[in-house]
Amino acid sequence: MSGGVVLVLSGGGARALAHLGVLEVLEEAKIPITRIVAVSGGAVVGVLYSHCASARDAQRKFTDALTAPEVSPTWRKMARVQRDRHGLRARLMRIFGYWRLVRKPGIIEARVLMRAMQWLVGSHQFEDLRVPLSIVSTDLVTGREVVFGNGPLLPVLSGSCALPGIFEPIVAGERLLVDSGDINPLPVNVARRYRPDFIIASDVSRGKIELPAHMNGIEVQARAKDAGALVLRDAHQRLADFIIRPRVLRREWSDFENPEEAYRAGRAAAGRRLERLFAGLKWKELMPCKTD
Repeated sequence: MSGGVVLVLSGGGARALAHLGVLEVLEEAKIPITRIVAVSGGAVVGVLYSHCASARDAQRKFTDALTAPEVSPTWRKMARVQRDRHGLRARLMRIFGYWRLVRKPGIIEARVLMRAMQWLVGSHQFEDLRVPLSIVSTDLVTGREVVFGNGPLLPVLSGSCALPGIFEPIVAGERLLVDSGDINPLPVNVARRYRPDFIIASDVSRGKIELPAHMNGIEVQARAKDAGALVLRDAHQRLADFIIRPRVLRREWSDFENPEEAYRAGRAAAGRRLERLFAGLKWKELMPCKTD
């Protein structure tokens, strides 16, 4: 289906929780979202929103997930290491991680990620969602970006969140899926394929590369890859009709503490730009001249 308003949700790990605040404002403003296109953390938000009755319900669902035994151990371990990046615990974790990466395709097993996603989406299909959703991932078999919009949600969502090197790739049929967020963190190009009348992008990806005081070879490689992703993201931003940027860039990708703070940041960002968004939609004749 072509036309309508498509919402693009960027990757960004825990920063993507701000998308739920953005969605809450768009929902209250009765802006007619006809499709969501998402990647990585944005895909988790897209699934939750499209499956739950409202943005508030999706927020409650995710907040509950953080204390669920199927979900909490993984993110808590990441958060501890992130907070103590220069301590003994972090150094030991890095040594273990490098050792495991030599022997395995990821530090954390695929089943751990899939167990967490299972708690969120169960056995639902794309067709069960109340808002059409497209999830972007990378297939290591073909080396190409792939877009999913039908069939089982669990392997596709897990694959879109399988950060290379951190999580093992996810097997989905003949595909081997990993997170596309490091390559295409804002997939507005995918949204354009649906020939929409208007594209709104909610972007929580970082706009600059942060360099640690002392870099090793792996970190140099990671920063070089980040630079390529920024070039692509900037190009894709220009394809959007409207961009909302929640102020969550200080939050680390693994910091899931205090999700309400991220929700508020998303709500504030969307609220600040709501009048301009109305103006753009009216110009495209997608909203009535008067709104409640």
